[in-house]
Amino acid sequence: MVLKAPSDAAVRPTAVRARRALFDSLGDLSGKHVCDLFSGTGAIGFESASRGAASVLLVEAAQQSLAAIRANQKKIAPHCPDCTFNVICGRLPECAGRLAAFPAPDLLFADPPYAESAELLDGLLREAAFRTWTGDALLIWELPDTAFQLKVFPEPWKIRTLKSFGGTRFLFIGKA
Repeated sequence: MVLKAPSDAAVRPTAVRARRALFDSLGDLSGKHVCDLFSGTGAIGFESASRGAASVLLVEAAQQSLAAIRANQKKIAPHCPDCTFNVICGRLPECAGRLAAFPAPDLLFADPPYAESAELLDGLLREAAFRTWTGDALLIWELPDTAFQLKVFPEPWKIRTLKSFGGTRFLFIGKA
């Protein structure tokens, strides 16, 4: 299914090949609560729903992207009747405190603006509300094509692994 994308160039959906390989590696998501941070078109969240997720929370700050997400949700929802979708308008990490109103995630995906990727990851991992809400969830962070350097991971976070799918690199992060 072709998803609607905002007309601005700021949105860069994860390549279909990379997304498919990533999800194939994760297996069945039945009953899982998933959060798609920096949602863009919502493609990652909607892929989660198509693979059995019980709920998908999409977080996005850009109004054009939110309009695309809502349009895409209308197309996808009938195909995923057992999934609950929620959309939050907000910029991370500032809106992290609002996430606690939703089920704690099992899995989080993040495909942030590449230019701010390291700064946004550091800010989220240091945000107390985010750390509490995420529990033992696995965070999968899409890395920029350029050099990415986060010098120190704040406790209790640690890198679990780095995987590459379809030329796209993903950092798997969990708690110690």
